[in-house]
Formats: sequence, C-alpha cells, structure tokens
Amino acid sequence: RVLFRSMNSGGDGVFGGQTAASAQAQIGQTGIMVKLPGAQASGPPPEEVESRPTQEDIERKLAEQEEKRFSEAETELRAAIQSVPELQKLAQNLLIDRTQEGLRIQIVDQDGMPMFPSGSSDMPAHTRNLMGQIAKIVQKLPNKIAVSGHTDAKPYASERGYSNWELSSDRANASRRALMDAGLPPQRIARVVGKAETEPMIEKNPLDPRNRRISVVLLREGGTQARADAAGGRSEEHTSELQ
Repeated sequence: RVLFRSMNSGGDGVFGGQTAASAQAQIGQTGIMVKLPGAQASGPPPEEVESRPTQEDIERKLAEQEEKRFSEAETELRAAIQSVPELQKLAQNLLIDRTQEGLRIQIVDQDGMPMFPSGSSDMPAHTRNLMGQIAKIVQKLPNKIAVSGHTDAKPYASERGYSNWELSSDRANASRRALMDAGLPPQRIARVVGKAETEPMIEKNPLDPRNRRISVVLLREGGTQARADAAGGRSEEHTSELQ
C-alpha cells in the first residue's frame, strides 16, 4: 500500500513538494516510478539524423568544382600568352569560351596572321609554340580533350581529290601531334575530327578568315546539359578575346 502524506505543494510529501499529477508518477508492478519536471531522461541522447545529399546536390557540387578548374585554366592560359613576348602578337588569334561540351580554346586565323599556310597542314613555329602553351595548361586538368579542324567555305580541291574535308582533318591531326609533343598524354585525347566549312564561326561571311581555326575542347566530365546548368548557367556560348 502506498501512502500519500500530502498532495499539496509542501516539501514533506513523497514527491518532494509536487503533486502526483505534476510529478508524473507512474505505478508499475514493482512500485512507483517518478519523473520529476526538468529531469533528464536516462540513457544516451537520440542520434542526430544526418541529411544525405541528393544526386542532384552531388552533380551540382562536381559541376561547380569543374567550372572553377576551367576558370583557373583560362586565367593561367591568358597569363602564359602575355608572358611570352613572341606569343603576345597572337593574342587575337586565341579565343576562349564555354559550350555545352566544356571549355573551348580556339586558334583562329586573322588577316595577315594565319595559323597554317594556305592549303597546307604543315604547322609553322608560331602555331606550334601556341599549342605548346595550351598543352601545358590543359594537361593539369583530368578532362578528356576533343580536337577539331575547320576551314572557310572557299572550295579547295587538288587533282587527287584532296578537299577541305581532308585539309581540316589533317590540321586537326597536326594539332593533336603538337599537343602530345608538348607533353599531353595520348590517352587524354577523346576524338580528332575535320569539319571542313560545316560549322563556320562567322556565319554571315563563310569566307571570313576566322572560320579557319583549330578547336581544342576540355570536355565536361558529366557531358550533360544538367552539369552545364549546374555550373551557373555558363553553358551558353560566349567568346572572349585576349586583349
């Protein structure tokens, strides 16, 4: 039998001044268990539930890191060109932009400053030096690389049927070899293609010299529009010339 001497707020009761209701007394088979207000529950605290990142969060984080690497590579390449006196005059021949595929570095012809002799895939020294600087930068990144050659729309054909298709392909291969000669591992090359005049840079003028160019693209590792969007909307093509 349990004796309650006082149910008031006095200090001499079984509950030390608390009523049975406020003390939350519980009667079990072996007696009374009392939980006083403010008392800590026995046992370890409940484990905190950690929120796990979603696949979208992971993709966004990877894209942000990749975009940071692209920006650093662009800045480093700009600085490298400006630091070499014989390459400073080629600043206008180098264009850097972002596409859905990745970071695109283009070597384009300018009036009076071609990257290859007319109708030839023999790479002159100034173009080879420029390719060497590009190789030094891109080999620091893990991304695969795509190389493509482009011509203007001026018809070119030899007696053997050598056309802009062969010319653009040979120039792309010459560029691949120059990158590898400068230290780029061959396993980094994803593809090498010649596109002739099918993708002009200056669409309004298919004969513009800037349509003759070599494109070196650091491919996004995800290779998707979602990764490009996650990088902060930088997937839209934009071109910036070195000043």
